[in-house]
Amino acid sequence: MEQEYPYLRIGTAYYKIVQKPLASGDRMTLLLPCSVECIKQDHGKSYLSGIPKYDGFCFVPSHLHYKRFIGNFYNRYHPFIHVPKIGQPERTLAYLGHIFGDQLEYGLDYLKILLEIPMQMLPIPLPGQHRTEYRQDHFFEKLQRCISVFKQRQGRTNRRRKVETSRYQRH
Repeated sequence: MEQEYPYLRIGTAYYKIVQKPLASGDRMTLLLPCSVECIKQDHGKSYLSGIPKYDGFCFVPSHLHYKRFIGNFYNRYHPFIHVPKIGQPERTLAYLGHIFGDQLEYGLDYLKILLEIPMQMLPIPLPGQHRTEYRQDHFFEKLQRCISVFKQRQGRTNRRRKVETSRYQRH
């Protein structure tokens, strides 16, 4: 049975993995710097050899295919903790309908892209009381162009996959 170590060595520094309590009752995972001497005092010198070692930190966002360790690097991005529930999200759709108005489909596409491809560059919606029709229309035009480009790229990728698959099927 493999022992769980609450420490990591990243580069030449040691970190302790702790759960910091929050006022909301939740907990947040933190990496606190820790000295080699402190670890030796608490656990003995032989304990150090079992601590997992990584080359450095990286920051790779992914909500659907999250990995804590990428290659030999520790991913500082935190996993998406929300779990979808089965059923129709009537209240959520009503709320989004209030925000996006008659452009709800674009709003849903926007949120889907944010979830599936968090590194995708998208325009930033700036709702507010002083929003004019021109500004709202301008934002949705930009959003529509971004989503069209995104869907075209996905179509090209899907076509490439089909071509590659058909090549393999011929042989």
